[in-house]
Amino acid sequence: FLTSTRTPTVIAPTLTFVTNTPSPLGTPTGVATRVPAPSATRPAATATPGGVFGKIAFSIERGERPEDKYIWIMNADGSGAKQILDRASSPALSPDGSLIAYYHWNDGIYVANAADGSNQRKIVGETNAKYLAWSHDGRWIAFRSQPAAGGNVYVDVVLVDGTGRRNVSIGDTPSWSFDDK
Repeated sequence: FLTSTRTPTVIAPTLTFVTNTPSPLGTPTGVATRVPAPSATRPAATATPGGVFGKIAFSIERGERPEDKYIWIMNADGSGAKQILDRASSPALSPDGSLIAYYHWNDGIYVANAADGSNQRKIVGETNAKYLAWSHDGRWIAFRSQPAAGGNVYVDVVLVDGTGRRNVSIGDTPSWSFDDK
């Protein structure tokens, strides 16, 4: 983690641009973008004391078959690694770390408790839906969808309870903007 101990001197005012753009949910939103003016000095970066915190979820593949695919979870410092799911890949932890979304091979997208993989529930029943990304507010999951073999690849979003699914764009590997729009 890096922090600044000095504030940059601003030579010119900050400019604000407002645009009216549609959100992925289909509703127009006014987006204000602040563009900082150039500064005379750059802030100095300093290290913040503390350790590494959080969890990491990852896939292990021990072969080509669905039963050879596993999801493990561990502490960010590398300790406490344990397998929590089988026949699973493409894990994504929710922003608060309590849930894990994943692709359950040949069955679709599931959500479960991140600590141990319990309380599994299917939210998308598509056999080729992978590469998951949680919205920053933890309400939505974006994913790669390819409904027909050899067909177009899309980015879809779905609410965590499995409702509200909609197509957002043609694409492959989704990620969210900082404002989830």
